[in-house]
Amino acid sequence: MKPLTVIGWLVLLGGAWISPSTAFPWLSAAALPLIGAGFLWSPRAAFLIAGMSSVAGAVLAVRGTPPGSLVGYWVLMGLLPLILWDEDQRRIRRDASLKSKEVDLQKQFSVLEADTNRMRVSIREQEQAIQRIIELYGLSKKFLATLDDEQALQIVSEALEEWLGHVSPQDRQGYVQSLRTLLDRGEATMNDLVALAPPAAGAGLHSHWGIVIGQLALGLQRVLLYRQVQESAIHDSLTGLLVRRYLRERLMEEVSRAVRRGTGLAFLMVDIDHFKNVNDKFGHLVGDVVLREVARLIQRSVREIDLVGRYGGEEFAIVLPEADLELGTQIAERIRQTVEQTAIQAYDERVQITVSVGVNFLSAGAPTAEQLIDRADQVLYRAKRTGRNKVIAVEPENGRG
Repeated sequence: MKPLTVIGWLVLLGGAWISPSTAFPWLSAAALPLIGAGFLWSPRAAFLIAGMSSVAGAVLAVRGTPPGSLVGYWVLMGLLPLILWDEDQRRIRRDASLKSKEVDLQKQFSVLEADTNRMRVSIREQEQAIQRIIELYGLSKKFLATLDDEQALQIVSEALEEWLGHVSPQDRQGYVQSLRTLLDRGEATMNDLVALAPPAAGAGLHSHWGIVIGQLALGLQRVLLYRQVQESAIHDSLTGLLVRRYLRERLMEEVSRAVRRGTGLAFLMVDIDHFKNVNDKFGHLVGDVVLREVARLIQRSVREIDLVGRYGGEEFAIVLPEADLELGTQIAERIRQTVEQTAIQAYDERVQITVSVGVNFLSAGAPTAEQLIDRADQVLYRAKRTGRNKVIAVEPENGRG
């Protein structure tokens, strides 16, 4: 554009040189600098155009351009500085506007960059939170996969190492040992877990660790609940002896083992004599004490390997593995004498009671658990019918026993 403007102006100026008396040359000579100023605006271009326009005006005057035309030419040339000044102001305003827009864009960019950084931090925190949730879910799955005390404590130990790595191994082991004591006592609340936490764990007791403690407490309570259910399914709540169903299951197992190995097995049925009179005379609370004390005396009179269960209201059953009829009779007599010689203190009452015992053993005549129980029950009631406070054993068949 610049070369074309200069060339056009020079062409028109040449026309003015050839025909200076017409209006065309001077108007062209005046207009071209103004047009050129619009296209070529710069300080150097302004001085150049002004100088060339002055030269052009002098040439037109020498060439005989009418005075009126020269006056008009110089008036137009006088407008050139005004046009250049106005253009300069527009340029200044344009630069200021561009600068302001640049500043605004920089501010917007800074705000966007700060928002982006906050979003990155937020996303990173969310990712960490999700990772923690996944870890807690894994911890819950581990607890759901076991009901064993030791396995549960192993899970606790691993959780402590992962979540409280800054705590010394000795403190973590002490914590697990304290939890083992709680389990042995049948307790494991969240407050207990917090109270027993190592002193150095304080820095780790943040929200995540609080959730972990909750998971640990729920897991341990689940183990305890299972243990309680298992205990209630196996042990009588009053005497602590095996319940009838579980004792019968164990008896069948022992019968199978004795048959397979060719070892002996004796079975005892024990019944408290005149127990109804105890309840009628002293009340059921005293009767419960009598049942518990008789259970204790029986357990004290048998061997460690023997199984003792509460078979009915005041009736007890005892499985004697690897015992023949003679040993079974001896243990039965020991139970009878121990009970007879013990005065039971129940609240303000001293109660003296006796028991009757029926003894049976594994033989050709009683090869199954049901037959063992049935024949022991028969001789027990024979003992009760013939005076009570006595031991009666089944008669061996063909010299067996």
